[in-house]
Amino acid sequence: MKKRRIMSYGHLSDADLLVKGGTVLNALSTHPVYQVALPTFVPTLAILKDAIDKYQEAFNAAVNRDRMKIALRKVARTEFIVILDKIAGYMEMAVGDDTHLLLNTGFDITREHVSVNVNSVLSSPINFTVTRGDYRGTMTAKASRIPGAASYEAHVAEGDPTVEANWNFLAVYVRPGEMLITDREPGKLYSFRLRAIGVSGVGPWSIPVSLIAT
Repeated sequence: MKKRRIMSYGHLSDADLLVKGGTVLNALSTHPVYQVALPTFVPTLAILKDAIDKYQEAFNAAVNRDRMKIALRKVARTEFIVILDKIAGYMEMAVGDDTHLLLNTGFDITREHVSVNVNSVLSSPINFTVTRGDYRGTMTAKASRIPGAASYEAHVAEGDPTVEANWNFLAVYVRPGEMLITDREPGKLYSFRLRAIGVSGVGPWSIPVSLIAT
């Protein structure tokens, strides 16, 4: 039996598993395998997004530790993992021996199948900038690509960026060259930071960048 190349993710916490789901969703949205018609047994991006949304909603609802809501969160988690498993299995089959294509799925790959040095330390994003977008409430962030990075995680702060509690998860991007930020309130000041994610873990945060939305 061929050894699985995509690492298991069932051990992840709910918060980390949700981040992983977002990473996979963003990666597959531009992945060549998902740009063509899929077999009927493979979950679509719409199905994956719906599972993430339901899982996130159940996760938020269970914060007060209500037993019934915790049970619903566990059900949503199980359903979400089933969908991820189907996608992971199909991607391994679809990409064949092309490890590069597998690295660009958003999933974590076992060390023996990764061509990059898993012990290398990811650097902080450089040339990180945020500019106003062409449409109301939008912005565009850019940064230089980091060797060994599979994706890039962005956080946003609406208060003092020196206070860690003010930072919240924004999105995960596959390509740092043009990262679209939407749904910002015009006239409000936002701060953004970025870090790389790779098979060896996460890198340090960039220097925060602040901008007033228009």
